[in-house]
Amino acid sequence: MNSNIINYLEKYIKDSDPRYAVALTGKWGCGKSFLVDTWVNDLKSREKKSASDQNSLELKPIYVSLYGMKSVGEVVKAIKRQLHPFLYSKSMEMLKGFAKIAGKATINANFDLDGNVDTSELSISTSLDSLDEFNPKEETIKGDKLLIFDDFERCQIDTKELMGFINGFVERNASHVIIVGDFEKLSINSKEAYDEYREKTIGKIFEVHPDPERALEVFLDEVPRNEWTISQKELIVECFYRLDNHNLRLLRQAVRDFNSVIENHEVNDKNSHFMKALLASFIIAVNMNGNPEDAELLRRYRQRYINSLANDDKYKEKISSLQSRFNPISERIGYNILDVYNLAAVCGYIECGKPMDEYIHNKNSDFYRTPNIYESLRNYQLMEDAEFDKLYDVLEARVLDDKDSISADELALALGWLLKFDHLSIRHLNEDIIDLIKNRFQKLIEQQESSEDVYSTYMSFSRNLLSFPERTEKRRDILHDVEKIRDDRLRMVPDEMQLLLRSLNDSNVEKLSELDLATAPDLLSNFSLRPIFHAENPDVIFESIKRLSNKGITVFTDFIRQHYMLEFTIEQTTAEKYLPDLCFLEKLSDLVTHALCSMQGGISRYNYDDLHLTLVGAIQRLKSVKAKVSL
Repeated sequence: MNSNIINYLEKYIKDSDPRYAVALTGKWGCGKSFLVDTWVNDLKSREKKSASDQNSLELKPIYVSLYGMKSVGEVVKAIKRQLHPFLYSKSMEMLKGFAKIAGKATINANFDLDGNVDTSELSISTSLDSLDEFNPKEETIKGDKLLIFDDFERCQIDTKELMGFINGFVERNASHVIIVGDFEKLSINSKEAYDEYREKTIGKIFEVHPDPERALEVFLDEVPRNEWTISQKELIVECFYRLDNHNLRLLRQAVRDFNSVIENHEVNDKNSHFMKALLASFIIAVNMNGNPEDAELLRRYRQRYINSLANDDKYKEKISSLQSRFNPISERIGYNILDVYNLAAVCGYIECGKPMDEYIHNKNSDFYRTPNIYESLRNYQLMEDAEFDKLYDVLEARVLDDKDSISADELALALGWLLKFDHLSIRHLNEDIIDLIKNRFQKLIEQQESSEDVYSTYMSFSRNLLSFPERTEKRRDILHDVEKIRDDRLRMVPDEMQLLLRSLNDSNVEKLSELDLATAPDLLSNFSLRPIFHAENPDVIFESIKRLSNKGITVFTDFIRQHYMLEFTIEQTTAEKYLPDLCFLEKLSDLVTHALCSMQGGISRYNYDDLHLTLVGAIQRLKSVKAKVSL
């Protein structure tokens, strides 16, 4: 364990002439640098020596990151940059001591004689030999000769040359040397050279393991500091150990980000379960965001999650793994830490700095209302049977009374609790209730007169149902059915793009390109990444095209190029989104072709021909995609 490493380093630093270096290895982000930094700082605090003689200088530990260095000369310069501040003094008496160490370094310093910013500065430049501060025979320099070379695997210096340089400190200068790096990341040639010279230079190699408990003692005390977050150390550590990637750097970033967003928000008994879930969401999202595939999953987690329930989605296994690992924590704190809206808000913050104040404020506001039946059921495990049965009967009656108005939110919460208790075998769920709830949801959807309202109602229902962590077959089937109810209603209520296409004329045709970049009603993407013609009648659209001026036809043609990104190479997955439009485009192309047969030359024919070629380009792209999908 890491404590054993620290114990060994304590003995190593006391050896006056070790003649070997110590290497610390481990995966990136496991805490190698943190372990060394913590130990060195502790060493400094415990070994404060009495004031040295005015003619002697005290050498302090030297830390050098080899990241990107291309020559030993760069390493020497880096060492000197750290040596010189330790060798400078504001005392004029101390300056007398420099004469006795001539030949040891090149010193260029500007310093304030008495510590006041406004006083004149003295500039000293003395040409001296290189790095003789580490000469064991030099009695005017005191202190442990400790050099730490970090990021060994990220160095661009020839490994043989670098190992020879480090060996000089080990064998000739009686120095203590610690080499830090993930040696498994070395290239094949560098690894061979490292293995060849390792025995001559390195006496001990230790593997560092992530130690979140010790790291958190430092992370939690950093600015921005939050007392409540400090009290959640156990939750943070548990979430960390359940992640695939145990990276302490990402853990530190998650804690700092969380403290930043809750800086102006109070945490108390009423909202603590939400805040705990939000903290856990930060730890999960920041960690996963470091992996491109995981980051893509998080960006559209709600849709990916729904797809994984209904289909054999490629993210299904990953989502299932996340659920199984983090559901126990969700159960304990009483809030789903993989809540799709929490994750969406967190991802918006860590990816593009989108503020979370309004989101947190709205969430917290819900906790100050008088507890309703859905909130009261959170404490079901603490209830006596009679008390629980009474609440359950009220909940069931609330759903069965179709004369009582009920929102999509409440309907989903009621269903969520009923499914939960059925899954836990506390109370059996009457199957007729499921059909009744779906019927009530359909009535709510049919009351919506715009696609935006349809999506809003659907998302309110699905969001609240998905807030329950239990992944059951019944819930999956219900989500599939309500999605079908939503789609059936969407066929009856056009969205803004459909309304524009169905009223196309010279005065609004230019709005197509602008609207194409706007967010679609489902809030998952822009119109530009959706099929927009699949529900349209090509004969009706063509009649509108015939009424357009030459300028209008040109604008419409440019819109087709823009929407299907015909001037760009796009990914297969992006192109597949447009496949539902293929049939419409083929029929519209036939109508334009037929019109061209009766047209003479001129600007109109030229514009119709350009429209036809553009439609053909879109058709060919979609046919190519369709052929690949069918393979």
